[in-house]
Amino acid sequence: MSDAHTGLYLRTAAPWTVLRDALAAAYGIPRTAVVLFDEADDSIVRVDMVDHDEGCKQQVDLYLDLTRVRGVAIVRLAAHVAAATGCDVVYDDESTKDPFEWALVDAAGATRRVTQSIEDLDGLVLNEP
Repeated sequence: MSDAHTGLYLRTAAPWTVLRDALAAAYGIPRTAVVLFDEADDSIVRVDMVDHDEGCKQQVDLYLDLTRVRGVAIVRLAAHVAAATGCDVVYDDESTKDPFEWALVDAAGATRRVTQSIEDLDGLVLNEP
């Protein structure tokens, strides 16, 4: 098995079933192939979700079995998840060397640059509303 990792932050938490369905659609796989990380270790996409009290309310880490699914560009994946969940999605598009700069896509598909607070807070806290 060849694993790849992708991470997203959602400004508001999305229900598991909505997130699962959005990920399945983005990867073109059955929703039964998307499972929570602890449920199975042989699924196509395993998801680790962490809720936070501050900043982005949900951290979503995806572990993909690349022998059974093709990766999706992070920009496309984030836009799909944002549209399907109605949540702003923050992600590292690796277009900058600044570790505190991120991309944010909203449910309508508009993307902009955002910066992270450097304070030690719970979760990813952005410097803007």
